[in-house]
Amino acid sequence: MATASLKVAFRVDRRFWGKVERSGLRKAMVATFRSAGVTDDGALTLVITGNEEIQSMNRDYRGVDAITDVLAFGNSGTTDSDGFPEDGPRYLGDIVIAFPRAAEQAAAENHPVEEELWLLAVHGLLHLLGHDHDEPDEQQRMWLLQDAVLAKLGVPWRP
Repeated sequence: MATASLKVAFRVDRRFWGKVERSGLRKAMVATFRSAGVTDDGALTLVITGNEEIQSMNRDYRGVDAITDVLAFGNSGTTDSDGFPEDGPRYLGDIVIAFPRAAEQAAAENHPVEEELWLLAVHGLLHLLGHDHDEPDEQQRMWLLQDAVLAKLGVPWRP
């Protein structure tokens, strides 16, 4: 049986061009996709934006008027598939990451911003794949998978 593939479209705000290494992010998401045992091809859009934009989305879609680091919007069948062909892979949805917040968190934890972006992309994709952390047992499963993916990428992640 062939390995399922993941197609990733990137939308990076101009303010963060040159600060985002796309191949590493793609590698992190493909590792997540495979580690989660997905058997069908998939596609998603990864958006890198600013704090103001993600705060607005968080307020509008979750009712929380605060900056957050990552949001995941699963495809409800009504969203644009970002130009992926309709007969192509299943469109999973969008992951939105606030670059300034990621940079702040990386500095606070004393690790590269690239690793923080990987963590947030992995976390967002796990949400798109149906994982959650609302209940303790769900959180433990999600964190274990997240940590395993990061370890595969050579990131010695700390809880």
